[in-house]
Amino acid sequence: MVVGGVLAIFRIVSLSSILGALTAIALIRGFDQPLPYRLLVIAGGIYVIVLHGANIQRLLAGIEPRLGQSSP
Repeated sequence: MVVGGVLAIFRIVSLSSILGALTAIALIRGFDQPLPYRLLVIAGGIYVIVLHGANIQRLLAGIEPRLGQSSP
């Protein structure tokens, strides 16, 4: 839901992915799940964020392409 909402509003796929990962990390902390599940979600979320390092730099610079827009 977060990913779809952010994508619909901002049309930036990388921003949607990063916020989705952060949301998953935040939500798993609130649910009563076994520790291995929690660790898997947290590790996966961190992995997604780390992989988007270049995208984060472009987002901060304001040059990240939007969905349907060609890359610079």
